[in-house]
Amino acid sequence: MQLTGEYAQTYQIIGQIGAGGGGIIFKAFHTRLQKYVVLKKIHDSGSYNLAVVRREADILKNLRHSYLPQVYDFLILDTGVFTVMDYIPGQSIKEIMKSGYRFSEKEIVRLGSQLCEALAYLHMQKPAIIHGDIKPANVMITPQGNVCLIDFNISSTAGADNRAYV
Repeated sequence: MQLTGEYAQTYQIIGQIGAGGGGIIFKAFHTRLQKYVVLKKIHDSGSYNLAVVRREADILKNLRHSYLPQVYDFLILDTGVFTVMDYIPGQSIKEIMKSGYRFSEKEIVRLGSQLCEALAYLHMQKPAIIHGDIKPANVMITPQGNVCLIDFNISSTAGADNRAYV
């Protein structure tokens, strides 16, 4: 993938690192921030509402928690619609389990507590943020051994009436 204009100078694309129901994931280097980021290109199927996707990105940009990636930007380009967020090094729980590794009880309790901390933080937001797609592939284990909950493409916010709004 190639970006053009000012974005080509800001984001040096390293390569595609994933794809799923919500879009295609690219690792890039942010030249001004001097750090690796992820550019998530939302699928061009046209089945999404741009205003809803923009609102979700704006909500996620305001989150600050150690077990969640930071969302930096929302881009509407000729080549598609992108969200820009932290690149989380490490492996997903799915990848780790696939390799045959078995977590100890102590590790499960520690990682589960961290995941619960992240979820409690999301649910305490006004309105509450519901992740909606928690699974081993969406929980990264960083090189420091901490969790990071990723892939908010199905997230929504819950109103006072407890209905989820996408």
